[in-house]
Amino acid sequence: MRISENNRAANGTGAGMKRRTLVKGAVWSVPVVAAVVATPLAAASVCIEPVGILDWGSNFARTGTDGGTGTVTTDSGQTVTYAVSITYGPNVTPVATSPQILPDSLVLNSLIVTPRGDTAIDANFQQTISIVFDTPVENLTFRVRDIDAVTTGATTIIREAVRVPGAIATPGSEMVLDSGFYRPRTPVAIPDSDLRYSVQYGFADPRNAVTIEWQSPATAGAVGRNPGFFIDNMSFTLPC
Repeated sequence: MRISENNRAANGTGAGMKRRTLVKGAVWSVPVVAAVVATPLAAASVCIEPVGILDWGSNFARTGTDGGTGTVTTDSGQTVTYAVSITYGPNVTPVATSPQILPDSLVLNSLIVTPRGDTAIDANFQQTISIVFDTPVENLTFRVRDIDAVTTGATTIIREAVRVPGAIATPGSEMVLDSGFYRPRTPVAIPDSDLRYSVQYGFADPRNAVTIEWQSPATAGAVGRNPGFFIDNMSFTLPC
């Protein structure tokens, strides 16, 4: 009997081995249980940022040629208020109906009052549009379109240009850089829906405001004309 018990002990088949096996199994089972419990806790911490889209036609009120105010309700129900202010260079003056409010865009025009000898970049022909939000927004994106030109015969009398300081720009295929501004490669008038003559802008950093600089340098043949452009597809997210 003792010999048999000794053999079982030597071969690892006795009650002592069974107890050790049970202890090992218990120890190894603990991390498995912990991992299962941790999974729903990690999933609960995932953030989906609320998205806001500017609906110019429904939620923007024009206060005059100097701008207006509006609100955006995100898809999670938060309300963001914003203000638009517009200033004009000395060679242009506001068109009485500007800015015009369309369902999906804001249209801005200016009247040429003092010409220059050519259509080179010139801050005297600039509209500066500032949009200020009442809270920091992220992933702000929008498009500026209908950046074209006006010609009389073979002579270009207006050639528009746009710049958004600090933004990442994605220009349409017919836009080229000139002194930091995007302008049409070929000075032609185009339908405002032609996105080859547009620039998509975006920001990687959170911000409360954006500035859009639009110019319409013009020669003597353009006095009294009122070129313009569109701002549309403006959206953002809110931080969690």
